[in-house]
Amino acid sequence: MTDYSKNLPFNQEKEPTTWVYFQIPQGNGVEWYDIKLPYPNYLLHTNQGYSVGWLVRGNESKYTEELRARFIQTFLEYTPRVIEAKPRANSQAHTSPTIHELKEFNVLDSLKTKAHNISKYQSLLSNDEIFWHLKFYCEYLIKRDGIPSYQDLERLAYNQYPNKCKSTLRAKARSIYYWYEDKDFKCGRVSKKYINMKEYQELNMATRKEQAIKMHTKKADIAKKKVFNLIGGMFKDEFKKKSGEWNISKIAKESGTSRNTVYKYIADFEG
Repeated sequence: MTDYSKNLPFNQEKEPTTWVYFQIPQGNGVEWYDIKLPYPNYLLHTNQGYSVGWLVRGNESKYTEELRARFIQTFLEYTPRVIEAKPRANSQAHTSPTIHELKEFNVLDSLKTKAHNISKYQSLLSNDEIFWHLKFYCEYLIKRDGIPSYQDLERLAYNQYPNKCKSTLRAKARSIYYWYEDKDFKCGRVSKKYINMKEYQELNMATRKEQAIKMHTKKADIAKKKVFNLIGGMFKDEFKKKSGEWNISKIAKESGTSRNTVYKYIADFEG
């Protein structure tokens, strides 16, 4: 790559542009090349990984925010961090004056297909950048190792934020570790119970039918018991006419059932 360091700052024509700039502490410097991202406008190797940035055509917008989120998701295992400031001229940096289009970054993972919420990644730009950095790294360790090590979280915090209070870093790492421990070290979204609305409706209807059958059977059993108690109990003669036939209306009234129900259960009783 041609060294254009002396030409910084870029964009002499004052065309609206936006920097998309990252620090990648655990990379080897060619991860962006492996997935065929365009050549960076700025690439500087440091003692803590490397800094890489692209100059994108257009003002800051939701699309550049999404680009940052997709970059973080794609290179999550290398714990990338968004840098808000613009790159500074450095004689050791590799630079290029090319202004890039957003479509050149389509090789990055899609947020929708990965079922992630862009707001989660945009939180890296918030004041609590350390928390989100450690949280993403913890999720990476869970996916890689199953059960992460607290010492790994603490070590990352100390290495990436040497100027921060160690007790604060330990507290953040500890809270994140305990939170995932309570979840049995599971991360990501919980899969939906139903595949789609049609399946939900079918299952719901089946449940309703099953419940209706149960309720009908229960009511029938109660009615049958009431009728049997009247016509088979010690006061059964009170429910007979002088002719010796059953007084259907009286039995129905006393049992709270219909005449047809009484006829049915009398037949069962005498049959």
